Amino acid sequence: MIPAPSPHGDRYLGWPADFSSQVRAHSTDRSGDLAEFNRQLATYGIALLHDCGDAEGTVVEIGNTIGFVRRTNYGTLFDVRAEPDPINLAYTPVGLGAHTDNPYREPCPTVQLLHCLRAAREGGASRFVDGFAAAERLRTEAPDDFRILTTTDVMFRFHADDVDLRAIRPMIEVDRSGRVRAVRVNNRSMEAPRLSPSASARFYAAYRSFVDMLEGPDFALEITLQSGELVAFDNQRVLHGRSAFPTTESRHLQGCYIDIDAVRSAALLVGA
Repeated sequence: MIPAPSPHGDRYLGWPADFSSQVRAHSTDRSGDLAEFNRQLATYGIALLHDCGDAEGTVVEIGNTIGFVRRTNYGTLFDVRAEPDPINLAYTPVGLGAHTDNPYREPCPTVQLLHCLRAAREGGASRFVDGFAAAERLRTEAPDDFRILTTTDVMFRFHADDVDLRAIRPMIEVDRSGRVRAVRVNNRSMEAPRLSPSASARFYAAYRSFVDMLEGPDFALEITLQSGELVAFDNQRVLHGRSAFPTTESRHLQGCYIDIDAVRSAALLVGA
């Protein structure tokens, strides 16, 4: 079992060494008790299920088992596969840098579930990054950069023929006590903040410092999902990306969003 937090300790724990192998080793069987799955997801921001089969729509069934599936403009569920006329970079075979989803929504979906129906034989590995740990490193090593990213509001926007979604918020959000509570990074939907030239230069320097940490190896794990596996992660803590895969590969994942309050409730009941 992955270490549990102290009953009197922090709600969130940093990822232990060799966490990538631990996540898979402690994957939960879909037909089993999901208590450990909920605890890992609430505590570490990521957890795996196995033996989920390859039937379309399964991700929604599982989402409604552990929480309540939230419908977005992508539908109740969405397909992640290469499409001939994609509306989103995720629907292509190209690699994706670490990012969070839907920062232009208010409220922003908190948990994403991805179920692998068909894995690519080459490429397509999923990469996950602990944004909370990276933000704390930034606070320690570059406090001015951390201050800028927690106090500068930026516009996140998604615009299509039938929708125009916007939200203004900082890239790193802290609570009243100063603890990091959300990380939002998505260069494809972030609009340039309206700042003076000097303030703009400082903002982008801080942004670059943070992205360098996110793209480095210190806070990341890589998992190549196999058919029948499902990964769930906290979209306001854990950034996700993937390696590219050949256009000849028929990689197919299905995803949905739920809110994390049901997951946290289940995790607290485990320790009650």
